[in-house]
Amino acid sequence: MKGEEGIEDQFVSLNTLFDVLLNTTIMMSCITPFLSEHIYQNMKNGVSKDNKQYYADSIHFLSIPEFDENLISEEIEKMIQRMQSTIEIGRKIRDNNNESIKHPLNTVIIV
Repeated sequence: MKGEEGIEDQFVSLNTLFDVLLNTTIMMSCITPFLSEHIYQNMKNGVSKDNKQYYADSIHFLSIPEFDENLISEEIEKMIQRMQSTIEIGRKIRDNNNESIKHPLNTVIIV
């Protein structure tokens, strides 16, 4: 979780991770109520009591979070799609050469 800017990047990345985990837990609460409640009770220690959006006695008292369309970046989505296709092609090449995924490669050249 280190960044180029030092402690500020660490703070931002840990807050982002916490937000993602908390929202994911809220989203899965209707499917896995007991597990998500247990996770939330442990994560609730990191939420301020003044924050009415994320602080409650139970995860089931919270609303499902709404998304912000302004945060969607098509550039990042394209980068992720290219990364995923590169990984898929690499796996197919490994399968064709009967190379196990468990063994690391010495070099990889991506053009």
